[in-house]
Amino acid sequence: FRLRALWQFGVRPGERLASVQFLPEGARPVRWPRPVVRRIWPHIEIHCQLEIEEILAMLRRVRPAVLAGLPPVLDRVCEALGPDGDPRLRPRLVISGAEVLTPSVRERLERRFAAPVFDRYGAVECRLIASSCPRFPSRYHICGDAVLVEVLKDGRPAQPGEEGEVLVTALHSYAMPFIRYRLGDLVRLDADACPCGSPYAVLSAVRGRLLDRLFR
Repeated sequence: FRLRALWQFGVRPGERLASVQFLPEGARPVRWPRPVVRRIWPHIEIHCQLEIEEILAMLRRVRPAVLAGLPPVLDRVCEALGPDGDPRLRPRLVISGAEVLTPSVRERLERRFAAPVFDRYGAVECRLIASSCPRFPSRYHICGDAVLVEVLKDGRPAQPGEEGEVLVTALHSYAMPFIRYRLGDLVRLDADACPCGSPYAVLSAVRGRLLDRLFR
């Protein structure tokens, strides 16, 4: 499902892809993914906790056609590039995920890289939940053949256009089923089908967590 989303964004086999993301504890700060994925897309993963100068040096060396990563980290990359950018770092597409992509960050990424910005919304428990529409990137197509999404407001189904809490049922979690699992996220379900003609239901906004801080 994630590969399908990349294909719909316009990523093509053979294009070099760099992803700035969290890597597992003990992993090398820069690594290549599994061979089956590497054969389709030459793909390098860079730990997002490296110093920004190290991240930039690796990206300049790789010169990815597709740049992916956490929105705040990509925003820091933009800031470090300065107002004129860098001719060695001109991705054709930018893909964000793992944290909320705010309108202001999306606008900065689009302006600095002069490239379309797509977003993916997912969770560890069910992987991909929704991804940006290729034609209208601020709208999200729900991955309906991978996960059943419910949106609740005060314990009742939210009306179209109303913001509510996400419940997911993962359709492919055979070893550890997740049924009507509360993610603690706020989204808004769109009342209308996507103008692109997609058959999937649409989220018009992904707002983020119900609680954005923890109290002891």
